[in-house]
Amino acid sequence: MKNSQFTMVFVFGTLRDEDVLRVVLGRELPSSCRACASLADHCRLMLHDETYPVLAHMAGDCVPGQLLALNEQDMSRVRFFEADEYEFEAAQVRDVSGNVVDALLCAERATRPGPRYPWSLRRWQREHKSAFLIHAQTYMNLYGKSTVAQADVVWKGLVGRV
Repeated sequence: MKNSQFTMVFVFGTLRDEDVLRVVLGRELPSSCRACASLADHCRLMLHDETYPVLAHMAGDCVPGQLLALNEQDMSRVRFFEADEYEFEAAQVRDVSGNVVDALLCAERATRPGPRYPWSLRRWQREHKSAFLIHAQTYMNLYGKSTVAQADVVWKGLVGRV
């Protein structure tokens, strides 16, 4: 999976869902570009007014995720999708063999006040995926046509935060 043409990105939330990933990338990511991985000493939490997760430091805990090998176009699309809420930062994750892999991950830009709750991909898929997919498709249709700020206005309208 390692190749200098690709950027290794660890995803831990909605981008672990194949349908969401396909919408964001605008293509199917081959299985050869995906591998299970985990991030130590962290947990996933959901803000009380959101459906997506954020990372929090939690000694001894471990966040399951996927390691994606993304090309430049993929990275551009992921940056567009994540731009308003997250920023990329370097991290070390472990693959299924226990090897340490240097990767980027998207972390929340600012810590917002309010209660946080444990986040589960399965629960999110059951309760929020269908609406999220429609919103994500509408948002990603703006890729290459709008700025992130313009697209964010559309996203806020979709989720009722205008």
